[in-house]
Amino acid sequence: MKIYMNRFGQQVECVTTETLLANWPADGRARSLMNRSYVVQILVPKKTGKGEPVSKEWFDKFLQKLTDEFGGATSDIRAPARGLWRSGDTTERDDIAVVEVMAAKLAPEFWRSLRERLERELSQEEIVIRAHDSLKP
Repeated sequence: MKIYMNRFGQQVECVTTETLLANWPADGRARSLMNRSYVVQILVPKKTGKGEPVSKEWFDKFLQKLTDEFGGATSDIRAPARGLWRSGDTTERDDIAVVEVMAAKLAPEFWRSLRERLERELSQEEIVIRAHDSLKP
């Protein structure tokens, strides 16, 4: 368990999924109530590397493909997040949509292939795809 200070100056205890599962009762009844899953986030730029806007139709098709594969996908395309990063002496900027899916297990080859395809289609040097543990009842 780790102790952090939140933005209000209060101490907050945090535990990892692994710590919670490792401390469930030995009979397994509590553990059987929960299954591990993952929230996978895909950071999709709103413009291609050539400066052209990514169309709503492209996003609709992308969300549909993810829905077909995982049973659902979530994104708020109209309220993009802003990504900033350093590249040499300059600061680069992208407006991005965060697309999320729930996955029962991680399949690194699938996500690597998707990332490479998105980088080609959107003319990007790098697309970020990240996963977080999640617990579901």
